[in-house]
Amino acid sequence: MDTEIHLTRRMAHAFPRAPDNLTIPMALRWAQCVGMGASRDLAHAIVRSRLRFHKGDENEPFWATAVLHLVGHPMLDPMHAGPIIAIRGSCPWRRLVRMGRFLKGLRRNPAWS
Repeated sequence: MDTEIHLTRRMAHAFPRAPDNLTIPMALRWAQCVGMGASRDLAHAIVRSRLRFHKGDENEPFWATAVLHLVGHPMLDPMHAGPIIAIRGSCPWRRLVRMGRFLKGLRRNPAWS
């Protein structure tokens, strides 16, 4: 199967275990999430987000890093995955990088605490 969502062996083994109610593109995304180490709840939340409409387009490397970022924060409640993905999708990547640099550059003012 030729797809822009690149699957590792772990992801390929997770694909047949995807829930039956998912379409094939959604099952591919679910396998990608589970293969990266997401819990089943987080994988379902990601699949139900706006990523279900991205079936491996030219922005797939960006979305793969977005999924990896969510997986890398296990304390994040899965219900927040959809809004985070929506914000990332509406904000250009360069702008996000600039905002991150800006926020890192801020110094915490001791008078604020």
